[in-house]
Amino acid sequence: MYPYFADKEELKITVINDFLDSLTEQIKEELQGISGKEALRIYGRKLHELLLVQPQLTRLAFGGIDYSQKEEARNHFKDLVELLESLIEPFTKNDVINRARLYRAVIFGYAQNELWGLFKLALVPAQTSFEFTLEEAIATITA
Repeated sequence: MYPYFADKEELKITVINDFLDSLTEQIKEELQGISGKEALRIYGRKLHELLLVQPQLTRLAFGGIDYSQKEEARNHFKDLVELLESLIEPFTKNDVINRARLYRAVIFGYAQNELWGLFKLALVPAQTSFEFTLEEAIATITA
């Protein structure tokens, strides 16, 4: 490993960057030719799905580093955020950042709670609750 990476931290950042790039590219593929509310639905559903499919990478990427200290990783995460902001922008001329944060909080919050097993005993299935909350967030963003 050390012929390729200076240390464990460099390896971790490389893995996280690849994961973030993969998330962004897969979502972009799903969004080809789609805009509006449907694009927001696809972004949310796809990101949620991808986060749950790779729980170890999700935990590493969204709990394993301080993005304010890792500029390279922050730039890769920024691509994912800018994609979302471009989907939200047509619905608002201001407050794009806060609306994007609301939307991301729904997706990441649900993924994190599911990965921690917090919805296993819930009366309402996690996916049903996620879909409801995603639609509420989309309605708020596009109002």
